[in-house]
Amino acid sequence: MRVASLHAAGRDAAAVASSMRDKLSAFRPSALLWATDAPEPSFVAEAMAEGAPASVGGVSRAGLIGGGEEWAPHGGEVRAIALAIGLPEGASALPWHSSAESLPDLPGEAWARCVAAPPEDSPHLLLLAAPPRHGTFPLERWLGMLDTALPWARKVGGLTASGDGRLFVGATQHDGGAVGLALEGVEMDAHSFQGAVPIGPSFEITSCEGNIIRGLDGCSIGETVGDLIESYAASHGEESHLSVGISVPGRAAAASPLAASVPSSLYV
Repeated sequence: MRVASLHAAGRDAAAVASSMRDKLSAFRPSALLWATDAPEPSFVAEAMAEGAPASVGGVSRAGLIGGGEEWAPHGGEVRAIALAIGLPEGASALPWHSSAESLPDLPGEAWARCVAAPPEDSPHLLLLAAPPRHGTFPLERWLGMLDTALPWARKVGGLTASGDGRLFVGATQHDGGAVGLALEGVEMDAHSFQGAVPIGPSFEITSCEGNIIRGLDGCSIGETVGDLIESYAASHGEESHLSVGISVPGRAAAASPLAASVPSSLYV
């Protein structure tokens, strides 16, 4: 199976669609999963539908990751990214849409084949979900329904981030729910990745109680990261979202009597 991450940018949706057409004609994908921050996504949807037999996508205006980079919203340009898939001989991709109260609208014969398939032949699902413009999408409940119907299928995807519930199967627009690709005849592993960038240095954990961190670099949490967090929040306002995690060592931590009691590979 061939896979490529594509990116196109332009002054408007029509320019993005034109650029993406050129990239798709060079790759000739069997299927596409895409997203755009364009205010007129129908232009992009039409280009994607022309570029692959199966294409699904949606609108996400809180940043895009594709083409080897992460793209923040920019007032002067609109963008589109696409996961382009080239399937091997004998494999297939079926596009679908699902409302919050139903299962994917695959053809009846496809459902019969998928439900009856043994675990090793089960289809796998790439999906993109969004709440409708004037409603909610209970994702956990819907995934539970999907797991009951297709317990052996791996489900990989995410939620759009914009408040714009427009989703597309080919060039057909839907208001919220989920769209996706049912992949048959291929193997797929599921992994979790967080899109994040560091806003400060790494710190060594020098004091903790169970899973609660009490000290970094020999100082209290407030002394170590208080000013850093305040500065970040002031520049990003209500849109700020902070995470903490373990990273590989990026620098020597400050010397402290407690440092020797904590593994040096633990950084936040």
